[in-house]
Amino acid sequence: KQLLNFGAYSMPDIGGWIFLIVALVLIFCGWLELRSLLKKPALSPSLIVILAFTVIGTGCNSGPAEIPYGQAACADCKMTILDKKFGAELVTKKGKVFYFDDLKCLLNYEKNNAAITEKSTVYLSDFTGESQLVMASQAFLAKGESIHGPMGGHIAAFLHAVDRDAFLQQETGTVMADWKTIHQP
Repeated sequence: KQLLNFGAYSMPDIGGWIFLIVALVLIFCGWLELRSLLKKPALSPSLIVILAFTVIGTGCNSGPAEIPYGQAACADCKMTILDKKFGAELVTKKGKVFYFDDLKCLLNYEKNNAAITEKSTVYLSDFTGESQLVMASQAFLAKGESIHGPMGGHIAAFLHAVDRDAFLQQETGTVMADWKTIHQP
């Protein structure tokens, strides 16, 4: 190519030549691999079954995920979730997980995002602090002014009725509650 009064030539420098050689070697290796695969017999039925179970086993998990306390932010108020007694989790029907620092935030989020949270499953942290999640519909709930959640919620969830009943005897002014009553729109 002629530029002004001198000729310009575009040739790859040493890096370009190395790149070109590596590309040709990879194409050659791929061709050898493809040729060897075509000569082998078809996949055995047992291998197909193993692959199918592997794919099925690693599919979507729509159950609860452990709440990453101290790392995750509440989906409603955006504060970092710290208290293991009051954490909550909402899992949508598609498997998306939302974390909350208090049941009060979860209920507020559901009210403001009805389309997203429709047919979702709610899990609550066990108030005993064991870092266990219990499905809200199966939780044993206690309600009272002496329960101080991070966002002013006054509801505690328990995995076992025995734990809730012992808590109710210790704390005056607390009463039993159920998910249907609390979860009313």
